[in-house]
Amino acid sequence: MNGASAFAEYDRVSRENGASIRAQTANNAEWVPGPKQTSLSPCVRVTQDIVNRWVMLLDQTGAVLEGRRTGFSSPWPFGACASLPP
Repeated sequence: MNGASAFAEYDRVSRENGASIRAQTANNAEWVPGPKQTSLSPCVRVTQDIVNRWVMLLDQTGAVLEGRRTGFSSPWPFGACASLPP
């Protein structure tokens, strides 16, 4: 499996997992919370903005690997942890 096909599988699984998380309605100390859920850990909060940025990163990376783009810009201005509370 080359890098592009490995990413394609990662992309598919990541989007499928994200859809499953967002579809959940329970809100009881979730291990991997969706934007409308409370995490088991008080320092982990997933907002809709984080979800949107993750999807944008997947879209841009896929476009680079498919040759539709020559580069991408990070959807996180200060790194992935910038949105997490201290």
